Amino acid sequence: MPYLVRVPKDPRIEESFRYHLKKIGENDEYSIYQGIVEAVIPLKMSWPEALEVFREIKVEGGYKRLPRTWLEDGREVPADKPTLLISPKRSRILTIRLSDEEYELLREDAYSVGWSVSSWARHLVMNLVWEYLQREKFKEAMRNLG
Repeated sequence: MPYLVRVPKDPRIEESFRYHLKKIGENDEYSIYQGIVEAVIPLKMSWPEALEVFREIKVEGGYKRLPRTWLEDGREVPADKPTLLISPKRSRILTIRLSDEEYELLREDAYSVGWSVSSWARHLVMNLVWEYLQREKFKEAMRNLG
């Protein structure tokens, strides 16, 4: 189920959001965006301004976070600029079993990009699903041509 994000009208915010979420509506005060997967949105403003905007952003069907630290090489480091994380509410659990070696490879890869292991695993799975769906759509289009 997609989540909706209500964002105050501000050119700096519009510039950040337009590359990460689909705009589905607007009025004089707010823009409405829609998303399906987790979005990592860099905000082009200072921390005090970002905190003020963060309070005004409303998310329906998801969560918003403005972390002050990130995981880097397995340790927390301060975030140098404000970055908004918006993720959908997740109600399904997928359990997989990995060997110690497989888990260690996944953990190293996740920490190298500054993500948690579960977030990185979800990202990898969703990328595979997306690629599969795109291939299937392409195959269907080719079948329809001839």
